[in-house]
Amino acid sequence: MPKVLYKSKEVVNAVKLEFVEITNPIFKSLEMKKKENEISDIDSRSIKLRKELEDLMNQKIKLQDEIEHEHELAKKEIDVECSKILEEANEQANKIVSLANERAEALQREAEDKKGAIERESNFEIEKIVKEHEEKLKRALETETAKGRNEGYDAGFEKGREDSDKVLGKLNSIISSLVTKRKEILESSGEHIMNLVMQIAVKVVKKIVDSQRGVVIENVNEALKKIKSKTNIIIRVNLDDMDIVSHQKHEFISKFDLIENLEVIEDVNIGKGGCIIETDFGEIDARISSQLDRIEEKFKNFSSIF
Repeated sequence: MPKVLYKSKEVVNAVKLEFVEITNPIFKSLEMKKKENEISDIDSRSIKLRKELEDLMNQKIKLQDEIEHEHELAKKEIDVECSKILEEANEQANKIVSLANERAEALQREAEDKKGAIERESNFEIEKIVKEHEEKLKRALETETAKGRNEGYDAGFEKGREDSDKVLGKLNSIISSLVTKRKEILESSGEHIMNLVMQIAVKVVKKIVDSQRGVVIENVNEALKKIKSKTNIIIRVNLDDMDIVSHQKHEFISKFDLIENLEVIEDVNIGKGGCIIETDFGEIDARISSQLDRIEEKFKNFSSIF
């Protein structure tokens, strides 16, 4: 076989060419292997993340179920406690009204007794005055009779009529004084009772409002019952009641068909537990202070009867 002679440069080039042809597939294989490993890692992490996400979703569902269960239990406890508090408040209010009525009756009896005593004393004084005037008239008539029948008679008659007028005037004055005194006693006692009842009522209501967050929900429900036609609603409440009322929005909308849109906003002028309902037709005032004012007005009307 004849020998093939290469120049050094050609040999080098041939070696380089052979190296390139051999090594390029190796590099590509390594890169592909690396990418496959990276893809495999990504797939593994993706599977792991999906599993973690699935676990988190299951935990979320479980927590939601637990929260809903706790919410239902808390709601039931609140409803029971509210009913208990309201029942106790009603019993207390009934006791207060009963005591107020008893006090009013006692004061009325006392006033009647005082009136009777004053009338008896006045009658005694009147009888005494009348007797004194009768004696004076009798003495005057006897004196005037001695001076002359006609002259004495006329003078005595005029004198007697004047004295009688004075006695009647005194009697009317005493009766008027008694009537005025009785009126003052009754007015004073009625105002005192009303103030006492209102002070107790304010304390009871404040205690209920401070201890039971559900009071504002009851007020909103009662106010919404007064809506008679479809309307947009804005519920204005105290800042402390914003959270609980906002969470009940959907329940209000589902419960009252006449509500088209509903918004809850804060109002610093509204006390805790109360609300003002704005409709397309006007406002419904369900503030605690307004309700107490109406109760006080009823008590005033009640006391005016006595």
